Parts: sequence; C-alpha cells; structure tokens
Amino acid sequence: MPILRVAFARVLRDENAPAALFEADEFRESLLRALNPAVSVERYSRSWRLSQPTTEDEWVAGRLGFLEPTVTPGITYSEDDQDFIELEEQHAGGTFSNFAIHIPSQYIIFELKPKPNEIRPNSFVGALKAILHQDNFERLTAELIFDSAKLNEWLDSVDKVSSIKIALRRPNPDYTGRPEAIKRILEETNASKVKIEAESEEDGLEVQNSELHDYADYAEEGYGSISATGNKGESKSHFASSRNVPQDQISTEKDESRDSLLAKLKQAGQNFIDSHWKR
Repeated sequence: MPILRVAFARVLRDENAPAALFEADEFRESLLRALNPAVSVERYSRSWRLSQPTTEDEWVAGRLGFLEPTVTPGITYSEDDQDFIELEEQHAGGTFSNFAIHIPSQYIIFELKPKPNEIRPNSFVGALKAILHQDNFERLTAELIFDSAKLNEWLDSVDKVSSIKIALRRPNPDYTGRPEAIKRILEETNASKVKIEAESEEDGLEVQNSELHDYADYAEEGYGSISATGNKGESKSHFASSRNVPQDQISTEKDESRDSLLAKLKQAGQNFIDSHWKR
C-alpha cells in the first residue's frame, strides 16, 4: 500500500498589509483571486504553476507543481548513412503536489514528493509564496509552521525562571478571540512586531500567572518565538522554540482517484487542525 507523506503550512495576510485588510471578512475571495493558474514563477530553473482551484465547504484545493527541461539520450539507425546515430530528446519533466487549504484556520496540507523530482516543504511553500506575491493587491503570503517545544512542560521542570524573551507578530486575520494583553501590545500600539524581554536573577520571574504566559501561548500558536533560561537545582536549564515542520503519512491505493486522495488529504488536515488550532 503506497504511503503518501504530507506537510503543513499556512496562507495568511502579509504582516505589513494595511490594517483594513486584516479586518476584512473576505479571505476566501482574496485567496481564490491570488491562486491564479495564469501565473508562472521561476525558481531554481523550475517553472511553477497552479491548477484551477476548486472549493468545497470550508476547503480550497488544487495542485502546485513545476516543469523543467529534461534531455533523454537515445539511439537510432540511419539507413541512408548505414550507421548508428545518437539522439537527444528534449521534453518537459516535473511533478506536482495536491494541496488543500482550510479557510477558517488558513492551514495548508500538501503532498511531499521524493527524488528525483523532489518537492520538499521549503520548495512548496517558497513557490506558493512567490505566486501569491504576484497579486500585490491581495497582500497574501505563505509560510511554514513549526511544532515547538512546549513552554509549560519546561516551566514545570525548573525551580526558577531567570529570563525569558518572546517575539510576537500581528495575528491573521484579526484579533478576534485574542487575549487582551495581545491586543494591547500589538493592536493599540499599531506594531507589526514586538520583542519582550524580562529578567529576574534573584527571585525568579512569575510566568505562568502573568501576561508573559498570554504572550507565550500566542507565540506558540505560530505567531512568534520563545527562549528562556532557568534553574533546575544547581544547574542552568535553557528553553528554545524548536523549528520542526509538522508532517504526517497517509495510506493510499494504487491508481487512487483524485477525489479520493483529496478526501484523505482533507481528513488528515482536519485531524491536524483539531489538535493545533485554537478557535
């Protein structure tokens, strides 16, 4: 039974987009306009294209792939010359990945492809980002997401936190459901990025019962990064958000239909969303 490897990313507004775009309730329409199959982008000698996107319920689906020149050596026999002739046949090689985007959460699930026509997380997201950037009006972009080490687990393991650094950026699409601490530090200041640093060598920082915890929770949703230092007994302990792209595997059938494959892709995406997305 063939195994399909998949990875996850997000489509979101460019963090420098005007505030009005973050508040507009038209992400689906913006996305469909920006997923333009007429657009072609060149990346590392590959020409990347999109299929015409399709929509169903909360999902937008399509294919993203590339073409690249391929030369195949061959041989023939010339009756005129009565000799063998070496040939070079040129054709377009390449591959594509099926993908599905969940509109409410803005998460993408997409296929990874093995060598020789490899599609890795960075290459898929880089190509999609380049295509979305062709539409300057919609101000959409794509980015990888990362499974991070959980701060709460580290906090429970140390006796004292002596320092913490938290980098935050503006949410997508808006501040609905965000803690007041996030709204104050980002929305009220109109900042696109904020860095918070706190230190207390003697008594240690209060993280779990303060706004620092709200900032850290928000960063762990994919809107920032965290690093911290503490003490565990007589030794120092360090925490840093890890940067591992979440992946999964899907069992498929030989010659499985596109509709069936997309259904499995969406189900795997929904499982990921249910465990990661904070509504």
